[in-house]
Amino acid sequence: MIPSLGFGAAAAIIISGMIGLGVFLKGRVMACETGSTGLELAAWALAGAVAFCGALSVAELAAMMPQSGGTYVYVRRAFGPAAAFTIGWAQLLIAAPASIGALASGGAIFFNHATGGVLDTLPHGAQCFAAGLILAVTALNCAPVRVNGNVAIVSAVLKIGILAGIAATGLIAAQHAMHVPQAILSPATAPCADVAPALRYGAAGFAAAMLSALYAYNGWVVIANIAGEIQRPETTIPRALFVGVTIVVALYLLANAAFARVLGFAAILQLSPSASLGITAAERLFGNAWSGISSAILLASAIATMHVVVLNYSRVTYAVARDGLFMSPLATLSKQGVPIRAVVTTSAIALCLVLVMGFERLSDWFTFEVWLIFVIAVGGLFALRRSEPQTARPYRVIGYPFLPGAFLIVAGCVLAVTAFTRPLDAGIALAITLTGLPAYAAASAARTRRDAARSQR
Repeated sequence: MIPSLGFGAAAAIIISGMIGLGVFLKGRVMACETGSTGLELAAWALAGAVAFCGALSVAELAAMMPQSGGTYVYVRRAFGPAAAFTIGWAQLLIAAPASIGALASGGAIFFNHATGGVLDTLPHGAQCFAAGLILAVTALNCAPVRVNGNVAIVSAVLKIGILAGIAATGLIAAQHAMHVPQAILSPATAPCADVAPALRYGAAGFAAAMLSALYAYNGWVVIANIAGEIQRPETTIPRALFVGVTIVVALYLLANAAFARVLGFAAILQLSPSASLGITAAERLFGNAWSGISSAILLASAIATMHVVVLNYSRVTYAVARDGLFMSPLATLSKQGVPIRAVVTTSAIALCLVLVMGFERLSDWFTFEVWLIFVIAVGGLFALRRSEPQTARPYRVIGYPFLPGAFLIVAGCVLAVTAFTRPLDAGIALAITLTGLPAYAAASAARTRRDAARSQR
């Protein structure tokens, strides 16, 4: 692989991977769960701190093992090939396609809103549009990585501009805002009727709000999986993670403060469950004419995040195949150093899922699986500190073992809550993950037979 991505591209990939749909869609339910603007912002801040702890933990691993494949590489070194294969298997079959499919489905929702419901008039319109998005992003990811790095820079600049613009305009010009459009308010029912009473207010409500915020912070780990294509990864990745996560946390806090100032906390509680705070705030600031424009902006945001997700997860598939555990053609690189077959395979599985499943189901699968991977990967940090204390570490996570330990505790709580509230989806995701163990046994046996046949020649 060609190390052609510098610090700017690395930070941009992190920012573009993190700023997706969550910041625009999770604010209303978090307001219902916390009961006040101050507590909602506190949930955003604390969840940002958790993401920061996870990012710093992965930074140590990435600087120590700057290879494409990221979490797969770390788990292989810490816990052995069977656990690593299972991680790669789970990312290929669940995390990658569920994340890509959820973003594509969300993009179809925003396109439908921007065009006045045109997809509703077509047979399977939303699924076909989502499939088209996946095909387009896949084609882009087959270009040289330098091209994709430049695309990520442009995407990150646009996303920063969108959030910063909303935050600045909302905080400065809130007194000139219009009334919230009646069409997006809930019917004459109690505010937050869709949020369970047990998850409103108090410790339970704050914990639920943190879970919502943590979904919006997903994406910081993407840079580790493409470490083999980054210049001077030992220093670039830790710096990019620090800068990228810091920028996103600051933007999320400012944007949500602006949403509350523009709309008013009481009006946020009355919004319909499908309402987007970003679109609603733009409508109130600039008028209903901005509804379609705002939806188009969120569609672009979803596509940009999907671009980074395909770039990221295809490298994990490539790394497992490179080690001889997946089909060897998946480790083939183009002349420009791009694992095109891994890119196409990752997207093909997502294409199958998006045709039969919707946004909510796909996002639930992704949430459970990605946090399971976080737990195993950061657990590898502790294992390697014990088993390889003398190994050179260009970067060491500050506050060890407390910061990584705090991250593991929160990640474990995310898994437990997800399993409790979404038992079917969590069970399916876990079952598919565990099938990686017999699949590894079969792959290892086939590899042994191949090696024996070669030795007899």
